[in-house]
Amino acid sequence: MTVRILLVTDAGDVRRWHRSIDEELRTVAAVRTVGLRMETVPTERRPDPWAALPARALPRAVPDLRAAARPSWPALSPSDLADFGPASTDLVIDLTAGRRATPPPGVPVWSLVTMDGRAFPRGFPFLEEAYRAGSVATIVLAERRGPGEADGIVDSITLSPTRRSYAAFLREALGLSRSMLTARSAGRPAPAAFPRRAPPAPAEGRREPGAAALLRFLGRGLVDHVWHQHKDKLLMEEWRIGYLDRPIGSTLAQTGMADARWLDVGRLGGYAADPFGLPGADDRLYCEVYSWATGRGVIREMAVSGDSGALGALQDFGCDAHMSYPCLFEEGGELYCVPEQLETRAVTLFRHDRAAGRWRRFATPLTGTRAADPAFFVFGGRYWIAYTDVDIDGYNNLCLLHAESLAGPWRRHDRFPVKIDVRSARSAGTPFWHDGALYRPAQDCSLTYGGAIALNRIRVCTPDAYEEEVAAVLRPDPAGPARHGLHTLSRWGGRTLIDGKQYAFSLPVLGRKVMRKLSGRLARPVPAVAGKGSGPGVGGAGEGPAPQAFSERGGA
Repeated sequence: MTVRILLVTDAGDVRRWHRSIDEELRTVAAVRTVGLRMETVPTERRPDPWAALPARALPRAVPDLRAAARPSWPALSPSDLADFGPASTDLVIDLTAGRRATPPPGVPVWSLVTMDGRAFPRGFPFLEEAYRAGSVATIVLAERRGPGEADGIVDSITLSPTRRSYAAFLREALGLSRSMLTARSAGRPAPAAFPRRAPPAPAEGRREPGAAALLRFLGRGLVDHVWHQHKDKLLMEEWRIGYLDRPIGSTLAQTGMADARWLDVGRLGGYAADPFGLPGADDRLYCEVYSWATGRGVIREMAVSGDSGALGALQDFGCDAHMSYPCLFEEGGELYCVPEQLETRAVTLFRHDRAAGRWRRFATPLTGTRAADPAFFVFGGRYWIAYTDVDIDGYNNLCLLHAESLAGPWRRHDRFPVKIDVRSARSAGTPFWHDGALYRPAQDCSLTYGGAIALNRIRVCTPDAYEEEVAAVLRPDPAGPARHGLHTLSRWGGRTLIDGKQYAFSLPVLGRKVMRKLSGRLARPVPAVAGKGSGPGVGGAGEGPAPQAFSERGGA
């Protein structure tokens, strides 16, 4: 079935971004597009000299916002759009600056808007958020329908605008919003997370900020923006492992961390983080031990007694790479681990060989991708691995793999990624069941990496649909020793493991960071993921050859 899409832009304001949407849709066999240019309605209001400022300033740094050659699309007035009914059109995509396309009877109109109802991109989108630490930028794919029909939200993405320059953020936002728009309009699976929720109301009568307002705003926010971007480079993150003397399900109601007990692990020349309880042992755990000297992490066992932690054996995974996030689980009486190992560009499932006292590779669910913080869970009779694709972004996306057997074949979810939200996407520990519902801990990275933990209640999880909602948010204790971040949450029998961080200045650590940066530029290693210290494929079981690439729909 062919989807007939009508693209509508302003007659005198066609950008490369508009043309790229049309070009991308034309590559989809099941889509036929027709372009129209909507003429500007004459107005008696005095023109604002600052209204054209974004069009002059931004395109230099953001190529997608540069003017494109005017397409040979017919021009029409807003009232003429009513002539395009269901007989000729399935969907209207409104790319005008003022969301001026009126829905024809029986045909939905989609547009990209911000949470205050402005068309995206228009003016200086999210400029205020980009200079205010902890802010997020949400772009909504809104649907408008005719009289008597409910409007709604088709999809959305939420990004952090403070982690890079304003221009770099806009480039990312334009690329991801284009992908979201073209994927949904091409008929690929849409999320169930927004069931007919009302979209943001149009912002009437708003004007772009004038010169005085821009200067006041930039003066107020520039220092904060620079500090937020560079504090991770100048300061040392002191990570600590702790635990709560209560079950993990209690965190849904009791979100405070004032009762956390933080472990004394002695002097490590680095830190211990990413704790995962060893199944069947309520006094032992696995964790990452990171060395400031080498800039690498290894997986070690730790024995806990009261408020003290004693490091035990180094875990042998047969992998000479930085390792972290040792997600442990039992299945069929066997112990498995799926750790993070970015340098190998793979997600590997290891099974513990008790006789040999080491870990052996059991399956490789994914290759060719830098997958961060893989978290294992079981839902709907399938095995699942949730991860963040660092090649998309290190903070804001959730991707899923699934299989009917641990040995595989493993397949990518039909929606890729299933979620983009810097506040609740990247894994933050072990998913857990409570009162008949499955909860997935995720990191809130809107202010900093591992800043807080969002507990997502999973409502739908199938190979072609995914829906979750935030049920609670856990924040660090401002008076505790890890007051700047809360990173993971994992079940530990009747207790709950956590880890968190605080910032501190260390001249030796800063010197090592500088030296590694300089040596890295000469050696050109695999880029590090944003996180502590630092074309996809699928796979099956055993020690066999590398798996083949994903198909368009995620099959092997």
